[in-house]
Amino acid sequence: MNLVVDASVVIEYLLRTRLGLRVAATLEGARLAAPELLDAEVLSVLRREVLAGRLAERRAGEAIADLHDCGIQRVAHRPLLAEAWSLRERLTAYDALYVALARTRRAALVTADGPLSRAPALGVAVQNVRPLTLSKFATEVRGSAASAPHGGARLVSGCRPC
Repeated sequence: MNLVVDASVVIEYLLRTRLGLRVAATLEGARLAAPELLDAEVLSVLRREVLAGRLAERRAGEAIADLHDCGIQRVAHRPLLAEAWSLRERLTAYDALYVALARTRRAALVTADGPLSRAPALGVAVQNVRPLTLSKFATEVRGSAASAPHGGARLVSGCRPC
């Protein structure tokens, strides 16, 4: 199963939130991909949380190490630009890059971002993990993700998070 994951899902997992751990168990074995933008977005969230005093510097460092080592395939932006631009009236540039990648991979997009999941006519299955029960999430994502020939990275048992 090929899936595109956005920063909202990855940050939940890196910080080992209850939602993040549940989602990780569900995504186990999937080939995961994200635009290279993922790293910058995750760093931005970690920075914001540390500066606001909501996250310990040590924990942020662990999350960054896990992000570096995780098995999500990062995809360059340049090939996605035209597709992302076509979504300019419905999405931010950041969200459009995730959707563009999901479109090109014929994969579902997994997010914890409500506004992204509610955007109309994206041409791709978008699954918001927040409002779904775990079993419903697994059924919907597995049922909507088309197999694509592109290689993505895997969540592997025993690996560092991601």
